[in-house]
Amino acid sequence: MGGFDKKTCKILPYIASDDKSIYVSYSILDLNGIDKFTAEYVVKSTDGGKTFSSPNYQKNCKLQKKGNLLYAYSTNIFYNKKYKKFFGIGNTATYFKDRPAPCNCYEDGKDILEKILYYDFNEKNCQFVNKKEIESPLKCNRAIHVGRIEEYANGDMLIPFYCDITDKKTQCITARYRFVNGELRLVKAGSPISMEKLARGVCEPTIAKLNKKFYMTLRSDEQGMFAVSEDGFNFSKPKPWVYDDKSILENYNTQTHWLVNKNGLFLAYTRKGANNDHVFRHRAPIFIARFNEDKQCLIKSTERILVPELGARLGNFDTFEPNNKESWLITAEWMQSWNQELGICEKYGSDNSFWLIKLLWK
Repeated sequence: MGGFDKKTCKILPYIASDDKSIYVSYSILDLNGIDKFTAEYVVKSTDGGKTFSSPNYQKNCKLQKKGNLLYAYSTNIFYNKKYKKFFGIGNTATYFKDRPAPCNCYEDGKDILEKILYYDFNEKNCQFVNKKEIESPLKCNRAIHVGRIEEYANGDMLIPFYCDITDKKTQCITARYRFVNGELRLVKAGSPISMEKLARGVCEPTIAKLNKKFYMTLRSDEQGMFAVSEDGFNFSKPKPWVYDDKSILENYNTQTHWLVNKNGLFLAYTRKGANNDHVFRHRAPIFIARFNEDKQCLIKSTERILVPELGARLGNFDTFEPNNKESWLITAEWMQSWNQELGICEKYGSDNSFWLIKLLWK
């Protein structure tokens, strides 16, 4: 997928597959900015992920400049098994002077509302096409989707979002969407999850279903958390992640994701305490541990390293289940260290590589 030019960095990979092809979408980051996305690409594999095509630049996701503002279109690829359809979900990211624009930044006298975007996917040309805005589940400055989607038997999808209500606080919410005449339409929105006592609230939720219950894992500045729901729309108050010995999982300010199989749920996460103080927010290595749904904790004896630490952060990753016998995890080495410093990650062996991990369940 190309080397590391020390000016930009490949990040935020998402993976989707049918029985024939694997597609990976990813963003390009300007290393001189803060979360500044500059382009979107998609690669394809027809040999199970052993090799991939040359990167396909996404023409319908290119940067747009309007006045003092710059708009980027971060887009992730997904696959709906019922409809046998690849598609993209993304959002606009707004920049002012090379930094993410605050919620009180104005354009034409109105608040900027960063939109949720849907794309069809042209497999022949490997392109996101037919960009359309979809309805947000909550009135807010922006709603962003992160992580896996839970698909219903009829092809409807339960999609988690986090929403900026103000510059300082975010909430999480789930919403059911349905394909209607080629468009993705909102069917039902859940109840927002807010944690006012936390510095910036909760964000970056991802969901999974097991034994008729829905489980959500969430990010906060202070602590990774999780919540439970009977219907996928109304979740319990989030609780900190703990092990079965009651010790706290030292995950903070980064993503966690589910790996699902017919026998149970596993959590993929990063944490402190792994000789990793040199890694930004301790976002490597990526661990995996089994979730005990009865005691609602992680089984400490099952913890294993899934992706090794080589200096770069790995905390922005994706998981996918192509069938009930496999789970996949994909991540990319993000080549900025603490305080956006460059050159540190390479000292430990990172080179902006992608990692594709396949777990085969017995």
